[in-house]
Amino acid sequence: MNRVGRLLACFSVFSLLAAALPLLAPAPALAHSGHAGPVITFLDEREALKGMLPDGAKITRRKQDLDGTVHTYFLARSGDGGPVAGAAMTRTVKVEHGEVSVAVGVDADGNVTQAAVLSSHRKYVPQVTAEAGKGVIDTLSGVSVAELAKRAAASGGETGRAVLSALHEMARALVALSAAAGQ
Repeated sequence: MNRVGRLLACFSVFSLLAAALPLLAPAPALAHSGHAGPVITFLDEREALKGMLPDGAKITRRKQDLDGTVHTYFLARSGDGGPVAGAAMTRTVKVEHGEVSVAVGVDADGNVTQAAVLSSHRKYVPQVTAEAGKGVIDTLSGVSVAELAKRAAASGGETGRAVLSALHEMARALVALSAAAGQ
């Protein structure tokens, strides 16, 4: 083989190796992808929101910026254009190894009407249930936003603290958003 032939052979081998290297590299690990099992629903979002907002109120879905974060929430007014009667929102919260869907509603006075854990991945249901509850969390109905903050800080487990902290932040945002909507 002459010199040009050897160069072409080397070039061909290097080209094949360069093309094959990406195929030989291991796929990136997708941390926690799928290992937590399917999502288990404790309470339907629509039913939860219905229980958090006053009966007979006119409900509108709104998106509004508050401190650089856009919140999607539901605002309840007494009649057409009447005063704000309450508000509610849902959110997915990141916890230790997964996600939990939660919801909270507040009344016109800024107290929690209802709070709920809507769903969790199957693997984490025992932990979520033990630390935060599942479905409607009866012990939070009627508490103030300040009391909700205290309960979040006093929560024993990391998951419970994350869920209660998220509910507190959501309730705090709803109070501010409701006040802005009422002006």
